[in-house]
Amino acid sequence: MHRVLVVDDDQSARRILRWILESAGCRIVTEVASGEHAVGAFLETMPELTFLDVHLPIRDGLSILRGIKEVDPDAHVILISADADSAVVRQAVELGAAGYVLKPLDRGRVLGLVARLTAREAVNEQKLRRPRVLLVEDHEPFRAVLRLAVGDAGCTLVGEAADARQAVAAAERLGPDLAVVDLGLPDAGGMQAVVEMQKAAPDMRLVVATSVSDGTTVAQALAMGVTGYLVKPYGRTKAAAAIREALTQQ
Repeated sequence: MHRVLVVDDDQSARRILRWILESAGCRIVTEVASGEHAVGAFLETMPELTFLDVHLPIRDGLSILRGIKEVDPDAHVILISADADSAVVRQAVELGAAGYVLKPLDRGRVLGLVARLTAREAVNEQKLRRPRVLLVEDHEPFRAVLRLAVGDAGCTLVGEAADARQAVAAAERLGPDLAVVDLGLPDAGGMQAVVEMQKAAPDMRLVVATSVSDGTTVAQALAMGVTGYLVKPYGRTKAAAAIREALTQQ
């Protein structure tokens, strides 16, 4: 749900825009009818999205856009206008406007712009977000190595488990991007833990660790959808490489 600031001196336009946005689950944090207080309202509410009329009393929309971008270069501002002046549109784009919508306001056009911004934000967030890793290992020395390896691989450690029951509960609760699982767990065993964890978090990738390097064990793990494996004893560098490789596999 987007938090939205609306800046427009036309009460009818504000009412229509409110109806359009709220019908899509957005929340209007405040409405401003004059350019004089627009930047102040932005600073006070810090909205995720601003709809800004170009033609406003006291201070015009382009000047406000410039002011908003000075305090928050990443702000998403969509300009509203009753005319498609190409010079104004060009200047708005140069100043960093996220979009431009004409009056009378069309619901499809407005929500289309919002949807595109939402999709773009999701992609950017995914690129910036560090992968989240769960460790499932009952021996502290190996957990210590894996903690360091997770950081070396550019990931975030979100949880640890020492047996199969804890592992399944953590996978379901945390939804990690990847789990490193020891196949020699003391209760149900690592293979059973892998099966149950996959049910709890279907999109999670898995690296298994084993002290048995025979082909049967490795083949069985790979057949279950495991994306990587480590043979004990392993070091920090090897573990980090296995984590990175598992995360980049298609």
